[in-house]
Amino acid sequence: MIWNIDGGKSAIVFGVKHLMFSTVKGRFHKISGMVDWDEENPANSIIEATVDTGSIQTDDKSRDKHLRSEDFFDVKHYPYMTFKSTKVKPLGHNKYRLIGNMTIKTVTKEVTFEVDYAGRKSNAFEGNFSAFRATAQINRKEFGLVWNAAIEAGGVAVGDQIKIELLINTARESAVTVAA
Repeated sequence: MIWNIDGGKSAIVFGVKHLMFSTVKGRFHKISGMVDWDEENPANSIIEATVDTGSIQTDDKSRDKHLRSEDFFDVKHYPYMTFKSTKVKPLGHNKYRLIGNMTIKTVTKEVTFEVDYAGRKSNAFEGNFSAFRATAQINRKEFGLVWNAAIEAGGVAVGDQIKIELLINTARESAVTVAA
């Protein structure tokens, strides 16, 4: 059964080390895509998502502007990043390993997410919907996000490892809302 990612109820949250010891959190506000979830055989499931890189927000306007610049996401030339699944491995108790290709700018790499599937529900207000939570960690430099600056105390301004958390809600087409 094919479900659409509900951009109004989904979130992509990330965290990265800042100045070698604190963590800066941010999120992307615009996501779309589909989940073709096979309840009987989850290994046959397909997930595709597109993220508007210009929708990045860290609650610091100058940092957000820098992240949108050529130093990082270069949203003028690369307005989207994508993910397309290649394999879903059931782990038991509604837990899965989701493997797929993530593309940021011109670089495509395999990424593995650990997924918790909350299931599907329906109600009179929202119709049929389902929910997933997925986590992964990537090295930003492997995707061409290499900008950094040395700091006086030693080390660098931005850590290499990015922790990603996806909070994905899906809905049948008639119930999907668009993220603003």
